[in-house]
Amino acid sequence: MKCKILCVIVLFLFFFNIIKAAESSRYFENKTSSRELSYKIDIPLIFSAIGLDLSANAYKNSIKGLSEKQIQNLNKNDIFYLDRFAIDLYNSNLNQVSDYTTYSNLTIPIIISFLVDKENFLSDMAIYGETIYLQLGFVKWCKFLTKRNRPYTYNATIPNYEKETRDARFSFVSLHTSTAFCSAVFISSIYKEKGGKNPTLFCVANLSLATVTGILRIASGEHFLTDIIGGAIIGSAIGYFIPRLHPVRGKGNRITINFTGKALFFSIKV
Repeated sequence: MKCKILCVIVLFLFFFNIIKAAESSRYFENKTSSRELSYKIDIPLIFSAIGLDLSANAYKNSIKGLSEKQIQNLNKNDIFYLDRFAIDLYNSNLNQVSDYTTYSNLTIPIIISFLVDKENFLSDMAIYGETIYLQLGFVKWCKFLTKRNRPYTYNATIPNYEKETRDARFSFVSLHTSTAFCSAVFISSIYKEKGGKNPTLFCVANLSLATVTGILRIASGEHFLTDIIGGAIIGSAIGYFIPRLHPVRGKGNRITINFTGKALFFSIKV
C-alpha cells in the first residue's frame, strides 16, 4: 500500500510540472508546424491497425494455457542466460504500479497537445490513436506467435493456478513497455514542432518514465529483460515513424480537424 501511495504522489508531481510547463510561455513559443491527417496515409493505417487487432484476438482464442505436466517440465536452463534472474522475482503490487506508470505515459501526449495546440488537438489525437492502436496489434501478434512463458511460471513458489492461465504464455514482448515507449517517443518527436523548448530534457523525462515501467515489469515477475528490450524497440519505432508518415501543415492532400475551443471544423483538401 505504501508503495502505491508513493507512486501516486510521484506521478502527481510529474504531471503537475508538465502542466505548469505547458501553460508557461517560458517553455513554449509559437507553434512552428503541425502534422496533419492524410487520407492516403490514414485510411491504410486505420485498416491495418484494425486488421492486426481483430486477427490477433481471433488467433488468441486457439491458444490454451499450460497444463500441469507442461509446468512440471519447465526448465530454467532453457532460458537465455541474461534472462534467468527474472524467474526469482514476483510482486503483485509492483505489477499494479506498472499500470500507473503506463497510463501516465499514455496521458502525457493528450495533456501536452491539448494545452499547447487546441486548434490541432483532435488531429494530433487521431494520429496518436492510430499509433497506439497499431503497436497494440503488432505486439499482440508477437505475444501470441511466440507463446513465451512468463518468468513466474518457472518460480516454484507461485501456485500452479496462476501459471495455468492463458496470459501466463504471453511474455514476449512487454505490451506495457511497448505502449509506454510508443507514447513517450510520439510526444517527444512532435514536441519541438509544437514550439517546445528544452526538447532533449523533455524527451529524457518521458523515456525515463517509460524505462521505469520496463523495470517494474521485470521486478513484478511478469517479463524477462529481453521482453522489455523488445517492447521498447517496437514501441519506440512505431511512435517515431507513424507521425513522420503524416505531411507537415500545408504539404500534400490532407484531412484537417480544427477545434477553436468553441467550434469544431472538419475539412478535406484534395
